[in-house]
Amino acid sequence: MNDIVITGVGALRPGGAVAVPAEGRAGGKIDWAPPAGPACLVDFDAKAELGRKAVRFNHRSTVLAMGAFERALADAGLTVTDDNRDLIGITVGTTLGSVAGVAEFGVDSFDRERPYVVDAARFPSAALNCAAAALAIRAGLRGVNATVAGGPLSAVGALRHAQVMIRARHAQGVVAGSSEEFSAPDAWWGRTHRATGTPGEGAAMFVLEDAEAAAAAGRRVRGRLAGTVVRAVGSVDADSVSRVVREALELSGVAAADIATAAVRATGVGEVDDAQTAGLASVLDVEPRFDEDAIGDCYSAHSALQLADVLERNPGEAALVLAADPDGALGAAVVTAA
Repeated sequence: MNDIVITGVGALRPGGAVAVPAEGRAGGKIDWAPPAGPACLVDFDAKAELGRKAVRFNHRSTVLAMGAFERALADAGLTVTDDNRDLIGITVGTTLGSVAGVAEFGVDSFDRERPYVVDAARFPSAALNCAAAALAIRAGLRGVNATVAGGPLSAVGALRHAQVMIRARHAQGVVAGSSEEFSAPDAWWGRTHRATGTPGEGAAMFVLEDAEAAAAAGRRVRGRLAGTVVRAVGSVDADSVSRVVREALELSGVAAADIATAAVRATGVGEVDDAQTAGLASVLDVEPRFDEDAIGDCYSAHSALQLADVLERNPGEAALVLAADPDGALGAAVVTAA
C-alpha cells in the first residue's frame, strides 16, 4: 500500500480575544450582536494576503480556508502548473459551510422590497461546498474536489477522504483540511448547540502526497499520515473510544507506546469528555492534550489545528488526534515521522 506523506502545512490560529465588527459581513447592514467574546485571529490581514476581490465575494470561513491553503502550498513548495493541475485535489471539512452565509442569505429573502430579489453573488456562500470550489478556482486545480460535512469530525473526515483518493489513484496529491469562522450567527448557533465555552475560529490545510511522487519532486516531508478511522458508534463511551483508538493504531502499524501526543477536543458534554480521557488512558500512556484554553472551541477546524501544531512544534513524533461527536461518532488520525 502506497505511503501518504505530508509535505506542506498551513494554519491560521486564534491569537486572542478581540472585538468583532457589528455587521455580519463586510459592508453589511445587519447588527448581529455576538453573545460572547471569541478567540479570533488577530494577525491575519485577509485583504493584504488574498486581495480585495477574494474577501469581498467570500464569507470568512472560505477566506480562512483560502489563507491556510495558500500557506500550505507555499510550505510544500508546490506550484500549480498544466502538468499537475489535474493530479491534485482538494478536500475541505466543514459543518455546513458558512453559518453567516446561510443566515444572511435567508434574511435577504425576507427584508428586500420583493422577498425573492436577493443578491445572487451571496448565494455561493450559502452552499456547503463553497470553500472547496473557491480554492480550486483560485489555484486552477482540476483534480478531485470534495467537501466533508462532519461537524467536530470534519478534519479527520477530510484527511480520511484524501487518503482514500490517493490510495485509489484518483489523485497524486490532495490539499485537505478544515475551516471554522467566527461570526455572530455562528456564535449564536454554537451557544444553543454546545457548551464548550469561548468560540474560536481558524483553519488548517495539509498537502498530502503519494510518497513516491513527493520524493520525485524533491519535497521535504513533514510527516506521514499513517492511518485514519471514522466510525459511527452507539454511544461515545470509554469502550468505544478505546476500540477506535486501537483500530487507528493497528491500521497505522504504530505501537501504543510510540504515541507521544494525544490531542483531543472537549465536547462540553461531561460524560463524553470523561469517556475520551478514560478510553485513551486504557490504550496510551500519555495525558490527553486539550487546547481550548489556547484557541477556544474551533469545532470543525479544531482537530486540524491540533494536528498542525503537532507537525510544526514537534516534528518527527508520533501523534494521535481524536475527535468525538456526542451524537455518536468518533474519528482518529495517526501521524508519524516519514
